[in-house]
Amino acid sequence: MTLKDLITPKELAEKLGITEQIISQWRKEGMPSVKVGKSVFIIQASFLRWIEKLEKDQNPQDAPGDEI
Repeated sequence: MTLKDLITPKELAEKLGITEQIISQWRKEGMPSVKVGKSVFIIQASFLRWIEKLEKDQNPQDAPGDEI
C-alpha cells in the first residue's frame, strides 16, 4: 500500500457522486477506513472488497455453486 492508495471521504464521495453523509453512514456500517489524528482515509482496495462483499451478501442466489 502506498499513499496513492488512500483517499479522503470527500474524494470518494466526489468520485461516486454521493454526499459525504453517505460515506459517514457507511463508516458506521463497517466500511474500512483508517483514522490518523483527526483525518480519515479510505484504502481504495479495501473499500472495493467491502462493496463486493456487500453485493454478494445481498444477492446470495448469485453465489457460485448454486447452479441448477
